[in-house]
Amino acid sequence: MQKIKNKEENVLKKVLSIALALMMALSLLTACGNGTSSIPASTATSTAASTPDSTAQESSQFPREETFYFFSGMGVLPTSFNPLLGNGTEWPSGQMQYLLYEALFMMDMLSGELKPLIADSYEVLEDNSVKIVINEKAHFNDGTPLTAEDVKFSYDLGDKYDLQFSSYWDVLESVEVVDEHTVVLHQKANSVNTPVALDSMQMVPILPVSVWGPIVDEAGDDVSVVRAFDNLDTPVGSGPYKVYGFNDQGIYLERDDNYWGVERFGKLPAPKYIVQPIYKSNDLVSADLQNNKLDLAQAYMPSIWEMIEKNDKVGTYLSDAPYHLEGGMVAMVFNTSLPGLDDPEVRRAIAYGINYQQVAQLAVSGYSKDIVPLLALTDGVEDKYIDKDALADLMWSYDPDKCNELLDALGAEKGADGIRVLPDGTRMSWTLQTGYGWSDWNAAAEVISQNLKAVGVEIISDMPESAVFISNRQTGDFQLCLHIIGENPRPSQPWFRYKDALYSVGTPDFGTLAFSNFGRYSNAEYDALIEALPGINSDAELTEMHTEINRIFLEEAPLVPIMYRPFQFYEFNESYWTGFPTADNGSEVPPMLDRGAGIQFLYEIEPAGK
Repeated sequence: MQKIKNKEENVLKKVLSIALALMMALSLLTACGNGTSSIPASTATSTAASTPDSTAQESSQFPREETFYFFSGMGVLPTSFNPLLGNGTEWPSGQMQYLLYEALFMMDMLSGELKPLIADSYEVLEDNSVKIVINEKAHFNDGTPLTAEDVKFSYDLGDKYDLQFSSYWDVLESVEVVDEHTVVLHQKANSVNTPVALDSMQMVPILPVSVWGPIVDEAGDDVSVVRAFDNLDTPVGSGPYKVYGFNDQGIYLERDDNYWGVERFGKLPAPKYIVQPIYKSNDLVSADLQNNKLDLAQAYMPSIWEMIEKNDKVGTYLSDAPYHLEGGMVAMVFNTSLPGLDDPEVRRAIAYGINYQQVAQLAVSGYSKDIVPLLALTDGVEDKYIDKDALADLMWSYDPDKCNELLDALGAEKGADGIRVLPDGTRMSWTLQTGYGWSDWNAAAEVISQNLKAVGVEIISDMPESAVFISNRQTGDFQLCLHIIGENPRPSQPWFRYKDALYSVGTPDFGTLAFSNFGRYSNAEYDALIEALPGINSDAELTEMHTEINRIFLEEAPLVPIMYRPFQFYEFNESYWTGFPTADNGSEVPPMLDRGAGIQFLYEIEPAGK
């Protein structure tokens, strides 16, 4: 890792390391809940939680050579296995999690392609409809065949109710059942967006009509009834695992040995059991990984190279910095309605005042490449149509002299306290919100605060409880906040990120929940480009439009990308299982376990020593 040599940065590093250690201890909620264990008394065995450094189970009920211990980020006792709850859905029923529920296809973030899962193939027809052929062997874990009727039913839920995947119906007109194993997604003639239609094929969980039909009949048009179904009693899905039980120590999955996917993958997944321990803090996750009690963690662990040096069984997807594969973009979002922050030149000046390398080093242990200020990842897939040379003069980087030059040109003079004041009297002092206990984001906010203080801009770190922060971000009750824009890998990237970040059509006013464009930025030219882009096929026109979209972004700076982030963190321990996908071992499986094409990982690993 590159050493930080500047004396001021060393002081800041020490301060932040102390703060980060304290925040990490609070980064996951304490395990709690009033529900009783779904595991019989004989299987709700003792836990190593009585020791100070572990919460992972040690249980003869789950033979170690057959059991995979996995941490995906859950820190609380599950209250529901209902996949229609959206952001509140518990593991393993979350979005793109295919252990219990499956989608038609699975996204491969390495190639940008959709790979078959429930469906064998798809074809985009001349009228822009999408024909999908379902595997004839597919069935749910109760033995019920999975048919085209189940697919149509599942899609139609997003049309009938306001659900996390309802936005696909902005593009879809209907889902047609052609025969038992064939469906056609019809797009609206006036809003064709084939990449978004393809997105839906990896996002919509396919549910059995036999289970959910009666619930929908009872609910009528009341989505709250559908969401109230906790689904804790033997949830029925088509995935390779079933819920064995759960208690305050963990969630336990058992392989479905009748899983239809043997037709797809050629064999059953290697682990018979998957156990997700419930941890009280990230420190305990790190300790269990280092002490060979956890097989895989999807958690932020600072200075992972130190753990690797101490334990050669520990590894990451990349063998050197940044250790994790870039999969998302964390941005600082401006509330563009506020005095001062409504001025693009103020926003651009602030962008020049942030030390992005320092953010990456001190907030995420260097797990980020150097930021390129575009609304696309620099992975060769998302940014392939952007003419970077044409935008070079607009691209910002850390340059405090340029920041001061722009602020001086604005007439922003420093007051007696060293904080600049704009000519209209606006004091350049704002709060930056992140969620309490979101350790890397909290640390990033502190770095940004220190950076901008040096140029006379006061940024005060504000860390409300997670639920409050998320609500504030959605209602626009913030001055600045952090957000992962266009979060998930999907076929429509980077168009989806463009839209998620700044598209204003349909964005509600401040005070009402929004699910994108939290800063309420509005630009008619930008909106028109977003609407036109999906209909463009010419490479020359695509280059022109992608470049223009990013030109507007750079000129207006309604948000500032501050660091890249993996779609999921990925740290493994090979003491009990080997064959983890890495960039060096020739595996073509993306680094994740329960989401997208990463689920193929379960068929590559083997018990250690086999």
